[in-house]
Amino acid sequence: MELKKFIKQVLLFLLLPSCLYISSLFLLRQTFEVNIENASLVILGDSQTQFINGKGIANYSIAGSPYFVHYRFAQEFIDQLRGKKVYISFNYHNLSDLYQNRLENDKIFPGWRNSMASHIEEFDLIVDNPMYYQMEEEYSALNMQALPNLIGQMCRGMISESTTAHIMDTLTINTTLFRHWQNPEYIRKDEIQRSYLIKLVKLLEENQCNVTLLKMPLTHYYCAGVPQKIKSEYEEMQKCMQVDILDLDKRLMISKHYQYFKDYSHLNKYGCDLVNYLFANKMSKENFAVTD
Repeated sequence: MELKKFIKQVLLFLLLPSCLYISSLFLLRQTFEVNIENASLVILGDSQTQFINGKGIANYSIAGSPYFVHYRFAQEFIDQLRGKKVYISFNYHNLSDLYQNRLENDKIFPGWRNSMASHIEEFDLIVDNPMYYQMEEEYSALNMQALPNLIGQMCRGMISESTTAHIMDTLTINTTLFRHWQNPEYIRKDEIQRSYLIKLVKLLEENQCNVTLLKMPLTHYYCAGVPQKIKSEYEEMQKCMQVDILDLDKRLMISKHYQYFKDYSHLNKYGCDLVNYLFANKMSKENFAVTD
């Protein structure tokens, strides 16, 4: 009897946290569904766009996120996204080889690959085919990174950009240029980033979404260091996908005014205020998407 009682206590000890975890995921998923349904505009971006918020905007940017993560998100919430205006962050760095090489060689950026894997299955309580790319670690529905990631996404929209720091020199930009374009450890050409951007756009358009690419401001110094072949490919891909682009680099014309930047492309409070003001004004107009 004592042994049976002990076994029951152990099972309860193990099952209770699991039940609470799964229940929390269900509730968070429902919250995401409601938020998307109530939004007029959905943003699928990265660290450049995380700060954008306002009435009618659902921002699901993830720092360093490649497009296969957004593709999974779109698949999971396609019923809620159907017919919405969707902005996809698209900039020069999204064509860097860093994504492919980080996926195939975890030593380049330890933990990044598995972090992306955890994002993919955040909304899956039962994962049948969680990986779009072969990872070393196996993930499950009880991946303990999923819940904090989801809560972080929900809270991000409530936290405004507060720092007023601005870039003081070009050293950090040179470091970024090396990381994006010159790292000798990048021995593989990118495939996954380009292919999943096209797949993401196609999926959204097939579900009557109004898709617009969003190009965030970049410092003039960084732009000058981007390889010309990347700039040419960027233009070719945008034309090939035949979708509108909102080019805030051209619209705001602040690339030479470094008081708006924290680094090569991340805006400080002054820059964030400019972008949020622009989005607030555009949200009040019927035709939000503008091709630049």
